[in-house]
Amino acid sequence: MKVLTWNVKRASISRPGVWEQLEQEDADIVLLQEVTRIPDRMLRHYHGNVHSIHPKYFSGRNARFRTAILTKWAMNKKPFLFSELEWVDGIQKEQSGWVLGCEVVDDTGTRYRVVSTHSPAFFIPDDHQEGMTSQPEYTLPKPSTCPNDRDHFTGLR
Repeated sequence: MKVLTWNVKRASISRPGVWEQLEQEDADIVLLQEVTRIPDRMLRHYHGNVHSIHPKYFSGRNARFRTAILTKWAMNKKPFLFSELEWVDGIQKEQSGWVLGCEVVDDTGTRYRVVSTHSPAFFIPDDHQEGMTSQPEYTLPKPSTCPNDRDHFTGLR
């Protein structure tokens, strides 16, 4: 399987080289960020299996570009990304499009969960930070209780 991810910096159908390069790479799954318009030939190449959305800023305004997933295989666009943190789900719902996921099923019936993420360089306004915590609390097992400790911690000394 060949997966390609690329921030194409607001590529439209007329941007030279981008679409030719994508065709040449012939990836099974393509994750794009900042795409403004996908050419018809790319839609045909991926059999119309495209999922894309305009990311939404905190102001409520949509971005001029899209986050997109293209695949040669069947695609289920039903959301599967959820968090234990309510504020994360709130941001995902209100500012949708920065993280875009779908499930892809290849020709053998194997299912893959695929995520295209665009990480913008803007801060989260104070009025959206109510109830935020940095992370859920987890209890990690002591290293001595982990099977094959050496395998888990190789290279981390």
